[in-house]
This record gives sequence, structure tokens and C-alpha cells, in this order.
Amino acid sequence: MSIVLQAPTPDGGLVSYDTTSLREIEQEVARRTGPFRILQVTNPQPGEPEGPTSTATQIVVWGLRSSIDLGGYEDMCVLRRGRLVDGTRLPQTGQPFTDADRVRLVRSYTPNTGILEVDDSYAYIPYDAEEIELHHLHPEAELRPAVLSGLRRCYLVDRFAVSTATQSIYNQIDLTTLAPWLTTRDTVYGVDLSSGAPATGWEIEPYAGGLALRLGEWAPGNAQVLNRRPTVSMVFLENGNGGNGPVVRTGNVNEPWDDEDRFPVPMDYAAAAGHIECWRSARPRMTLLAQTGMWPDQKEAAAEFTRVATVFFDPPRYASPLSLGQRYLDSNLSNT
Repeated sequence: MSIVLQAPTPDGGLVSYDTTSLREIEQEVARRTGPFRILQVTNPQPGEPEGPTSTATQIVVWGLRSSIDLGGYEDMCVLRRGRLVDGTRLPQTGQPFTDADRVRLVRSYTPNTGILEVDDSYAYIPYDAEEIELHHLHPEAELRPAVLSGLRRCYLVDRFAVSTATQSIYNQIDLTTLAPWLTTRDTVYGVDLSSGAPATGWEIEPYAGGLALRLGEWAPGNAQVLNRRPTVSMVFLENGNGGNGPVVRTGNVNEPWDDEDRFPVPMDYAAAAGHIECWRSARPRMTLLAQTGMWPDQKEAAAEFTRVATVFFDPPRYASPLSLGQRYLDSNLSNT
């Protein structure tokens, strides 16, 4: 069973200790797939030396100032997440922000002033101490879809309760209605009774797009279904869920994602999955860089995902002495 520990946040919500945010996963995948930088906008403030300031089409970054014209930033994507370097989220009083300002392309780079000129004007000029990111892959069209696809590849072991108070030995329980991620028989590992003992006569039967459970027990009480669950179906929302725990998502890019939505998955597991998905969906862009030998090729990315999946996904390994042996000879079809 995966245990998700939670701690209070300053606003009274809960954040899980062992979760990783969508923003953190995207940043790690970006590091593995091409040039990537996290930078701080630096507009001169009162009392500081005079210098250029950001405009609707220019971003001033003192960390990019150099007397050497290294270049290489042209055509990269600038991502504004509406976030200051101290973690403060925008918009806030006096600092409005719109999602329409999230992504631009770098038109030109001026080394001696650290200015990045973008290809389209911003509705709101970048703020001092705002955090920006430079990406090789397009953050919305290429990176996020690959990361979400990768999260569909990552699994955790989960338990959920099934009420059987009104069930007889012959009745079926629609598992997919209770847990939408259960659609194939191999996702169910076992069923435990309310006493803690494993059920010995349960059966899983498929129907059009879903699974039904027949317990095969007299007066079983409530049961617990041990199952394999995609990480993307357990999302701890950035703005909370009214104390109702995680929400179920399918991993579709059109769902209402927030950069700070969190998943109960180790960083290396999610990043390796997102990396190999980039090779599936953005192969031309990935191939150009891999040919230089400076970033991993497809075989290296696949080998790394295989390694971390073996390390971080830990399915049940033993049979209870109360279970019938045929259960394991008959795969996940039944326990009879």
C-alpha cells in the first residue's frame, strides 16, 4: 500500500511530503532533453545602479550579461509561470498576470546588457525577481503533453474500499465505476476482507470498457481492493480539493492543470518517463540534439526508464498462506 503523508501549508491546506509538482517534473525533463535555464528577471529598483529595464518585448536578466557573445538563446522558448523566485504566485496586488503571457520565443539576445528580446509583446511587463525559464522544447505544445504521457506510464500500488453491506455471494460490484483507472484485469492484485484476511473466492469479469468484481464470500463485510494505479490518476490539486483528498485525472492536456499540482511519484521515475515520451512525440527536435552527443539518445532514455521503473514500482511479491494456489496460476482472472 502506498502511504501518502501530508503536512499543513500556511493557508491551511495540505501538501504531501512524498509528492512532486508538475512544475518540478517539467523542469527536470527539460534538463534531460536540451538546453535549459532557470533565470531571474532583474529590473533596476530605487537605490540600485541605473540600467536597462524590461519592456513589453524585452526581458532584462543580469545573470545573462557577458562580454562574450556566446549566443545560443535565439529560438528558445521563454516560459513565465507567474511565479517569483521566492515562490510567490502571481497575480497578486499590484502585479497582475495572465496565462496569455506564458510562452514566447527568443528573437534575439544582447550579451552586454543581458537582454532577451521576444517575438511577441507581453500584456504585463516581466516583474523584478520574476522567475523565467528557457526551454528547447515548446512548454505547452511539446513538453507538457510528454510529461503527462509519462505520468500515465508511472504506477503506484493502491488500495480502495468497496462497500459490500448489501452484496450477496452472487452479486457483482462495478469496480470501474468506483475506480475509473481499473479497466484491465491485470490491474487488480488482490482483495482483502474487513477482517484483514484475503478473500479466497473472488473473480474479476470484464465488460465493455470496465471490470466487475464478484467476491464469492458469504457476509464478507467491507473489502479492500489492492490494485495498480497510474500516478496521473492521483492528483493533489494546488488549490486543494475541499478536504476530499486527491482527484482522479486521465492525463489529458485539456484538463485544468496547474503548475503546482502534485503527484505521489519520485522525481527520477516521473522525469525518466517524461523523457522517453519526448522521444515518442517530439522526435525531430530530440534527434537534432542527440546527434551532437551532448544529450541522451533514445536508447539511453529507454534504459534509464527501465532502471527507475524497476526501482520505484514495487508490486506485491508474496502469496498469503490463506489464498489458494490456483489464484497465481490463473493470473489475475480469479482466486478460485
